[in-house]
Amino acid sequence: EKIIEAAKRELETQQTVIQSQISEHEAQLARMPALEEELNEICHVLAEIDKSQEQISAKREQNQELLSQIHRLESLCAQFVEEVRTLEEKIALLAQSGAHCPLCQSELGIEGRERLQGKLRSEKETKTEALHAKREELGQKRLEYQAANSNLVRKEDTVNNERIDKQSQASTVRNKINEIGQADKEISEKRAALNELAKFLTDQDYAPSQRQALAKLKREEAELGYDRERHHRVREQLDKLQRYEEDKRELDEANQLRDREKVALVDAEQAISDLCSDMNEYVEQICKLEAELDSLPDIASKLVEAEQSRQTLASNWRSSYDRLTQLRMKLRQYGELENTKRSYERHWRQALEEEQIYKELTEAFGKKGIQALLIERSLPEIEAEANKLLGKMTDNRLTLRLETQRETKRGESIETLDIKIADELGTRSYEMYSGGEAFRIDMALRIALSKLLVMRAGASLSTLIIDEGFGTQDSSGREKLVETIDSIQDDFDKIIVITHLEELRDAFPVRINVIRTAGGSTISFD
Repeated sequence: EKIIEAAKRELETQQTVIQSQISEHEAQLARMPALEEELNEICHVLAEIDKSQEQISAKREQNQELLSQIHRLESLCAQFVEEVRTLEEKIALLAQSGAHCPLCQSELGIEGRERLQGKLRSEKETKTEALHAKREELGQKRLEYQAANSNLVRKEDTVNNERIDKQSQASTVRNKINEIGQADKEISEKRAALNELAKFLTDQDYAPSQRQALAKLKREEAELGYDRERHHRVREQLDKLQRYEEDKRELDEANQLRDREKVALVDAEQAISDLCSDMNEYVEQICKLEAELDSLPDIASKLVEAEQSRQTLASNWRSSYDRLTQLRMKLRQYGELENTKRSYERHWRQALEEEQIYKELTEAFGKKGIQALLIERSLPEIEAEANKLLGKMTDNRLTLRLETQRETKRGESIETLDIKIADELGTRSYEMYSGGEAFRIDMALRIALSKLLVMRAGASLSTLIIDEGFGTQDSSGREKLVETIDSIQDDFDKIIVITHLEELRDAFPVRINVIRTAGGSTISFD
């Protein structure tokens, strides 16, 4: 019967527990709207935090733009400083006696020097004023950047901390909502279990083996003629006798307790002795403490001084920390400036290398470079070929010489290209010869130059065209020109001579006659 009652109580306990769990889950479900509203509010706050973060990002971009402006202003200031220094050097050079014009290298007079100095001083003042203005603007931009950056760092820390806090709250609320959702799923299961337990209790469908055993015992009791009253009387006598057994057990425990108390008494006496010894030591310590109490006012004054020192150190620490923060900001700025400086130095070195390359190219392609080298190597060939032709046309009476340098009045050598012609009267310039002689000289130079160009091009000069020029020659000169043309005819496939002189018609084997008529020009071949 006890087992059956215990099984019943267990089922009732399970029923109570399940009912309590259902009530708890229902209470949690009742909190669901409030939790969802709280989660929506947290999400709204997080959205506002995201907007704040976007604003911070926008402000950071503005700060970066401000930093770029600061770098540009620093670069402009450095450029202005360099330009002012250059102008000062130019002014100092002009102040020296015997200053020369930077363009033509001619010596400047007093008036020219003063005019140039005034122009440079005016330009220097303009650059200096611009430098001061840019430095003031740079100082304002730096202060603005420092204030904005400090404010931005504070805002960013605040927003990050608030984000972390709200995200933690949102995670907690979501976990609770998930738990409630899980509890909602469990309620139906709990209710089904509760109904099943109620059915077991109603139908008394529990402890079946014990119930079968109880029914069997009742049948055996009826068969044996069991007397319940006699059984109770025997049990009461047994309970009375059981009291003496309890007294015996208590007596044994009292004897054991007495032995333990004796041992405890010995320990207590030893503890009393130890306490007396400790008390004597405490009395001595009290005497010492009383002596120290006499010096307490000095300690109090020292404590006040120590507190003042602590406050001073705390104030100094805060000041040092603020200064450290400023120095860290400056150090970060200097690091950025150092990176910018390295970038500028790299570009500067690259520009220097390119400048050197361009200087070399300018020199190579300038007057004194490849052109001068080509002319210097070509002139001897032109000169030799021209003298060969000129000798044929003048019976070796005229020779020419090509000069590429000449001395100035100051004794300096400059690049030039002069034609010197010599005859039996001596060497004279090209302008001093007659038209016929000049024509022969021109013809010799042009043919020589044409041959050189064609030879350099890897081709051959197949056609020579001579247009007029014979009118400037006397009869002897014309004969010499015709002889010269005949002498060089093997060098060309065709030589075409254009002239209006009748006496030259029979000088060449083939003639093309161009005759102007009223109806237009006609040609004929002889």
